[in-house]
Amino acid sequence: MGRSLAGLLIALAIARWLQNHGPFHPRPLSEPALTLKVFSADDPNYFRKWNSFPSDHAVQFCAMSFAIATRQFWVGLCAFAWSFLVILLPRLYFGYHYPSGIAAGAALGMSVMAVALWAPAPPRLAMAIHQLGERYSGLRQAALFVISAEVAQNFDDLRALLQALKVV
Repeated sequence: MGRSLAGLLIALAIARWLQNHGPFHPRPLSEPALTLKVFSADDPNYFRKWNSFPSDHAVQFCAMSFAIATRQFWVGLCAFAWSFLVILLPRLYFGYHYPSGIAAGAALGMSVMAVALWAPAPPRLAMAIHQLGERYSGLRQAALFVISAEVAQNFDDLRALLQALKVV
């Protein structure tokens, strides 16, 4: 589980770096030539300032599905199907991403997860992490809860905190 979590966090950090420092790629929703209508009552300019490439949702859900598939192939396949049908396809339909952003995010998430799962871990680091988890099991459980809550909301609270602190 530790490698999967590390792979997920590294993949999301790379995606965020690419979104912040790569060339700006507007969302289809923001392209006037496509004449897409905003589906909600929210501010229609909300997404105009956000880079859509690569899709961090594709990074996150494809990385997690890949990690599951390495343990339980059929369950992982179901996770990929769910991710595509329930998470990624609606993001295409509503104009949040182009197919290229989804494909790039999926490739990034799966490739980083593959490296995280199969690269050898330094033995001392692995032992230190294991010992910390054993010694402070309550803190480990609390941290996993916070991380899972942030994953569920795509790290929105963490992003807001970092923006308020002017870190990003």
